[in-house]
Amino acid sequence: MRPAKLILATAIALAGFAGSAQATGPTLIRVDIAGQSQTFELKSSEPGVSRYEVIAQKWTQDGVTPTREILAYPPHFTVQPGESQAIKVLARVPHAKTEGTYRLFVRAVEGGSLSFSVPVFILSTDKAAAPVITVHRDGGSLVVTNSGDKTELIAATRSAAGDKNAMLYVLPHSTGKLDAAADVTSVVSRDRREYKVQ
Repeated sequence: MRPAKLILATAIALAGFAGSAQATGPTLIRVDIAGQSQTFELKSSEPGVSRYEVIAQKWTQDGVTPTREILAYPPHFTVQPGESQAIKVLARVPHAKTEGTYRLFVRAVEGGSLSFSVPVFILSTDKAAAPVITVHRDGGSLVVTNSGDKTELIAATRSAAGDKNAMLYVLPHSTGKLDAAADVTSVVSRDRREYKVQ
C-alpha cells in the first residue's frame, strides 16, 4: 500500500495550546486514493503518564459529525513521559469528484491537557479540481462561497491599508462568513490567489 499524499508535512508546534505535549507529523493530510493510510506521531513531554483519544469527524461548513469514513488507529493510547505514539489514519471512502473533508481531534483524557485537530482531505478524482470562489459583503461580514470541488483556505483580507491575517476554510460547495472592515476590497488565499469583493 503506497503512502497517502501529504502537504505541509512539518512538525506541529503546539505553543498555542495548553499543556506541554508536542506532536510531530503533518499539519494537514491529503489522501489521493481511498484505502490508503498515513501515520503521524504524537510525542508527550508531560511529566507523567498521559492517556489520549483520537476522534475522526466528518467536516462540513456547519460543523463536524461522527463518521466511519476515515479511521484513526489506535483510537485510545497511553504515552509515557518523553515517549511517542504513532497514529495511523486510514481512508475508507470511494473515489468522488468532490474532495472529502474530515478532521481528526486529538485530546488528553487523563494526565495531560493537549488538544488539537488535524484537517484530512480525500482528494477529488478530477486532477484539475479547483476551488471556485465568489465574495460579497453582508454588513460587517464577507460571505465567501465555494462552488468548486476543492477546499480553499482564505488567509488574509486586503484593503488600501494592507493585508490583515484571516483564517477561513471554505469547503467544496459551501459558504462561510468572515468578519471584515468596510474598506476590505478582496480576500487572499493561502496560495496567494486574490478574490475581489463583488
